[in-house]
Amino acid sequence: MMNTQSAPNSILLVDDQPENLQPIVYYLEQYKYKIFVSLSGESAMGILQQVIPDLILLDIMMPGINGYETCRRIKADPKLSDIPVLFMSAVTDIPNKVKGFEVGCQDYITKPIEHEELLARVKTHIQMRHMQKELFKFEKLQALGVLAGGIAHDFNNILSIILGNVQLLKESQENASLIRSTEKAVMRAANLSKSLITFSKGGTPLLKKGDIYEVVKESLDFILDTSDATYELDVRDEISSAIFFDQVQISQAFNQIILNADQAMNHNGTIYARIMNVSFGNNEKRLLQKGDYVCVSISDTGYGIDHSDMKRIFDPYFSTQERGTQKGMGLGLSIAHSIIEQHKGTIEVESIPGKGSSFHVYLPVFDINEESLPLLKREETAHLENDDITLTNIRILIMDDETEICEMLKKILKRDGFLVNSTMDGLSAVKEYQKQYNKGEPYDAVILDLSVKRGMGGVETIKRIINIDKNAKAIISSGYSQNPVMSDFSKYGFKGALFKPYHIDELKRTLHRVIFE
Repeated sequence: MMNTQSAPNSILLVDDQPENLQPIVYYLEQYKYKIFVSLSGESAMGILQQVIPDLILLDIMMPGINGYETCRRIKADPKLSDIPVLFMSAVTDIPNKVKGFEVGCQDYITKPIEHEELLARVKTHIQMRHMQKELFKFEKLQALGVLAGGIAHDFNNILSIILGNVQLLKESQENASLIRSTEKAVMRAANLSKSLITFSKGGTPLLKKGDIYEVVKESLDFILDTSDATYELDVRDEISSAIFFDQVQISQAFNQIILNADQAMNHNGTIYARIMNVSFGNNEKRLLQKGDYVCVSISDTGYGIDHSDMKRIFDPYFSTQERGTQKGMGLGLSIAHSIIEQHKGTIEVESIPGKGSSFHVYLPVFDINEESLPLLKREETAHLENDDITLTNIRILIMDDETEICEMLKKILKRDGFLVNSTMDGLSAVKEYQKQYNKGEPYDAVILDLSVKRGMGGVETIKRIINIDKNAKAIISSGYSQNPVMSDFSKYGFKGALFKPYHIDELKRTLHRVIFE
């Protein structure tokens, strides 16, 4: 059994008259087309078991199996059916043309062949085939995206339960090291889940002012924690404070780039990271608008990237490494590229095979009024970064269709003095809120799951709760980080968002900000 290989910009020319083939071959090769030649239908079918061209030019009147039968066999083979077939024939009557279309040909070229017309038809059909391939790839990625998003959502619910229970156990010093290791493994799994979500839909960034140095340093510490590799982090300038980014997504991007660098060095070497300010004029960077940027460069001393692979390193599924894990599927750099582009930045790559690679990430400096974005002010976060935040006598209502999540959140919040109730769906949450509001004891905050398997989800629920109490304060929670509700929660009536799975201190910081802002 022979392996069939795709041959880009190639044409299979089938005609039993060699004198007809030579001028066509000579003409088309001038335009960089690769030509395969066959003198019979039987021979053509044999060639097609070894190579798949972009186009087939097929004579009709041939001994053995004629052009009609050859075309019928081609279209009956699933591996070949999408290759456009153009009949070359002096037969121009309508019945024969109709017969040709019935067996699956896409077009006719009348003999004697005019070379300019031939070239125009060849270019058109090959371009259409390339567009069909891209469309098929896009549809395939869309289908994968739906699957990945669904898996990640359910996975994040499971991780939320595990992570919450592990953090509750962490207060006991017995087996503390093992618990910390388990907690870190859960967060690694959470990052994988977030990567699936980013790949499935991308996720609109939730822009907040942030410290890019801290993000890069945390990613280096996190990824290299279990590696023998080390790093050096150099900050060349006083980095601009006007950097707005989605910390979860940008962390994902740098995690992927640093992980790629670590793997390229076989987990043993030095990663050099550098942060500096740069400015570009109108024509200096084709992919970037004129303006100021922060550049983060991640360089390794690994095996480098072949020049032939440079254009494909951000393609989904492409990898220079063996398949088997996420890295082998080639999703990592594709995810990082998608995230950076959504932040109006870009990634550039330099590599010398055998010596290493450098990834340069450019993030724009925005001249934005802080009031125009849902930001955490620096003075506010300063005292919220303490893990020992305590809020007492606060009424919280939780709506989530995962019983384990409700019970876990109750344990976490009740031990700190919260008064907590929970419901399994939106309608029950509305009724519970109405009851407490009528008693003059409204909930101080509501945590609503974005989607539930049965019943009303978070968006419709908050609409009804606001009709009861226009001052209601709600937090949306979900494993679907790509949903626009999560990135633009205030537009839908929410005061904050929690991306599953989340740490206890993140939960408490969000509650504090929402309740007391």
